Amino acid sequence: MRDPEDPFASDAMPPAGHRSLRLRRWGLAVAAVALLAAAVAGVTNRASVVASSVHAGPGIVPFPNVGSTARDFTLPVLRLDEPFTGPDSVTLSDLRGRYVYLDVFGSWCGPCQQKYPAMRDVARAVERQGGMILGLLLEDRPPDAAAWFRDNGGLSYPFLVLDDETTRAWRMAGAPMGFLISPEGRIIRKCAGCAMEGHLVEDLPREIRRLTR
Repeated sequence: MRDPEDPFASDAMPPAGHRSLRLRRWGLAVAAVALLAAAVAGVTNRASVVASSVHAGPGIVPFPNVGSTARDFTLPVLRLDEPFTGPDSVTLSDLRGRYVYLDVFGSWCGPCQQKYPAMRDVARAVERQGGMILGLLLEDRPPDAAAWFRDNGGLSYPFLVLDDETTRAWRMAGAPMGFLISPEGRIIRKCAGCAMEGHLVEDLPREIRRLTR
């Protein structure tokens, strides 16, 4: 029969003091293993991020920065009057092969309203250069926008109604804002506050003429 006080016996119970010390040591060991596992996981996650960045390769520009590929969208066209004979929607990628200026606009936006009359001449000049202007209504209810355009000479170029997904993807945080898209579908110019003198809108026809030489 095994000695019940023999701590080396397989079925013997250690004294209470020994048991508590052993439990504390076991608890510390478990905590150390948990911390080590968390550290390894953190390093692995950081390595994955670095690896994905490396695999992306040099020259990859994050969207929607200048140099990045313009993300495609299909948006409904603003209608002023019925019957409407134009397309119900426009897809950006369908316009490949020409320069496209995306004019982020709001009928609630004072600077947008101020620059709109001049945009008639700009739109005609851009079309003569083989490009086009496409308006994008930001946080604007179609009935409100349509009423504003009716009171201000109608539409000088097509306007599309933005959805939340496109607004977030393109980071359209306010108006006026603009993007110039190349015939290959890349963002080549970008501006905010484009109603100000000397910004892209005033130079747009000249810019497209320079690029098409």
